[in-house]
Amino acid sequence: MAKNKVVLTLLVLLASLSVFAQDRYMIFFSDKDNVPYSIEAPEQFLSSRAIDRRERMSIPIGEVDLPVDTDYVDQVNTAGAQVFFTSKWFNAALAQIATEDLSAIRSLNFVDSVVYIAKGVKLSSAPGSFEVLETFLEPESVNSNTDRQLEMLGADKMHSEGYRGEGMMIAVFDSGFPGVNKYKPFEHIFIENRLAGSRDFIKNSGDVFQYHSHGTSVFSNISSDYQDVIGTAPKAEFVLCVTEDVSSEYRIEEYNWLLAAEFADSLGADVINGSLGYSTFNDDRMNYTYEGMDGNTTVVAKAAKMASDKGMIVVVSAGNEGNGSWKYITSPGDAMDVLTVGSVTSGYNLSGFSSVGPTADGRIKPDVCAMGSGSSIFYTSLSNGETVGGRITTGNGTSYSSPQIAGFAAGIWQANPEWTNMEVIEAIKASGTSSLAPDSLFGYGVPNYRLAVNGATIAAADVLKDRIKVYPNPFSEDKVILDFDGMVIKGKMEIVVHDSNGKVLFEGKMDGTKIPSTLEISFDPTGNGVYYLILRSKKFNKTVKLIKI
Repeated sequence: MAKNKVVLTLLVLLASLSVFAQDRYMIFFSDKDNVPYSIEAPEQFLSSRAIDRRERMSIPIGEVDLPVDTDYVDQVNTAGAQVFFTSKWFNAALAQIATEDLSAIRSLNFVDSVVYIAKGVKLSSAPGSFEVLETFLEPESVNSNTDRQLEMLGADKMHSEGYRGEGMMIAVFDSGFPGVNKYKPFEHIFIENRLAGSRDFIKNSGDVFQYHSHGTSVFSNISSDYQDVIGTAPKAEFVLCVTEDVSSEYRIEEYNWLLAAEFADSLGADVINGSLGYSTFNDDRMNYTYEGMDGNTTVVAKAAKMASDKGMIVVVSAGNEGNGSWKYITSPGDAMDVLTVGSVTSGYNLSGFSSVGPTADGRIKPDVCAMGSGSSIFYTSLSNGETVGGRITTGNGTSYSSPQIAGFAAGIWQANPEWTNMEVIEAIKASGTSSLAPDSLFGYGVPNYRLAVNGATIAAADVLKDRIKVYPNPFSEDKVILDFDGMVIKGKMEIVVHDSNGKVLFEGKMDGTKIPSTLEISFDPTGNGVYYLILRSKKFNKTVKLIKI
């Protein structure tokens, strides 16, 4: 009998524990009919920078931008949920909920659905803050520099011409940023008050300068400014968000990415870098297949597309699955209208680990590449929860090629502030080493600052020793103008325009002695993207990249 009593007691205890078990969920609401905000007064929920970005690119502010209904949030809290974050774009709330309260929450008439996204609870309802050292520490060792990775992009020239990210805002989503608030390579950010915002989405601790050092290493490729270790946009403003929980893998991390994108958007970020990728999870029911890498299936791909639709340049790593059984890009590398970045060596060879394309729906991915093999990074380790061992070394991964391109894109946009986010992306792709023959290994190749930034007025700086100018470029109407500057050549000049698939859209010939001062070429583009203008004679054969927007 005593034995049976013990067994019965254990069963009762286990039952009581199961009743009070909590997990993390997304609660999706049915409408925004009664939200206390108006799209006519966007300053109530968007910063002036965010509003200016939309106005500059003629992006309307709509219902999707409105915050969720606060009354709905209050009611689900009353029903037993603990809401920590809300999503405007998905009209949802992220909450910790006990199993016993799920039924009551699902029965609320304004709740469309409740979706399980992670096991257990982690979020704190009393976030704290972080400290910044008064005297920043020197790295313990310096064993690399960024000379080669900057040179490959032409970012060294970009910096020398005054484009180091000034006036741009870059958001970085990762696993933590330990040491950024302590070590010299990042000191300039705090001295110049260029940390525009930060948020910890995995625990809501209020301190992003903890957890895993992957984010620190990623961030250093954009922001470092120390001796010969220079990021691609060290003078930008920054938003740091912890979205990746390295201790487990659940779909909550996709929703954390979404929440971070909304946070970055509301602050007015211009560029997002996400060196994170998702395909499989601890819970097999959440796994994606390659067929889901189509830009429309995964949560994080949808979030990345929405961020792009708001006018931000979204840069993401292709993934490090090249040597594995998966091989392909991971999400959000499959997202529409983002820059997906692969990795090459210092000799422009594809890194073996770099994930490849195409997407499941046949689009070329990655879009571009940068030096991710032997990239210079700032690395820290943890001891008893304290950040120690800060050193500058090398690392391998598309995680490090992606932030180089994020900072590079910020510099290109800084140099051409009148461009839209998609014009910047197309200019970067058109400047790549493989732009004439893009594939699903290198994409459009390694981009080049000089070619990308000059796209506003002249598509290729060496076209006939700069005597021929082509404008506008990017072009929006179905025509471009060639300015020949009084040039005379012997024989005939052939002019051809074709699209990226080789389809000829225009062809003509001119007598070299009768070249007009300007010539307008009209043709019917097959869609937005990259086109090629070819000028040929017996003495030369030049190709000019054109961008249709």
